[in-house]
Amino acid sequence: YGSRAAWQLGWVSQGIVVIARAAAAAEVCYHVLGRYRGVWALGWRVLTGTGLLVLIVAISFGRHDLRTGVVTLDIGTELAIAAIMATLFVFARYYDIVLQGPMRLMGVGFCLYSCFFVLNDLFLQHYLADYERAWSFVGTLTFLGSLLLWAWALRSPARDEDAEPALLEPGMYQSLMPEMNQRLWELNKQLGHLWKVESHHS
Repeated sequence: YGSRAAWQLGWVSQGIVVIARAAAAAEVCYHVLGRYRGVWALGWRVLTGTGLLVLIVAISFGRHDLRTGVVTLDIGTELAIAAIMATLFVFARYYDIVLQGPMRLMGVGFCLYSCFFVLNDLFLQHYLADYERAWSFVGTLTFLGSLLLWAWALRSPARDEDAEPALLEPGMYQSLMPEMNQRLWELNKQLGHLWKVESHHS
């Protein structure tokens, strides 16, 4: 286990785990926003741009040191996940988007773990060394708590949902207020025209 090959394999596997976690967080965003074509057209561009930016920074820092590159990728990804999950919850709250139980728990788990990770690596690990044992214990609890949230969210198979829900005429949606959020419908329509996609709402 002390060989150079084992050391490289360990850090490469860590990079794969980070990328997989980022993909899972993006999947949560898709499940929440994917029904709104105009909104999601903006969303996937933001996610892709953020991911590419983090990857470029990681490659830049890790050109001559694999460990530094993976650590940079890890910190950048967790910071991005924390910000994106928080933004997703605020957006859903503002536009009254109903978050299904599994997606809410998955999002909370990602946000909780990522916030703790960034706080630990960028601040506490450097300035609160005297509390290393206590903080390590709290970190372990945070990780286990996130795992429990994810396990609980995925405790039962996902239900099959139509990717293209049957839609009523726009006038019907306007008459269903406050059940249907007019602000979200208008935003989705505007973004749909901006990205030139067929907008859908539910």
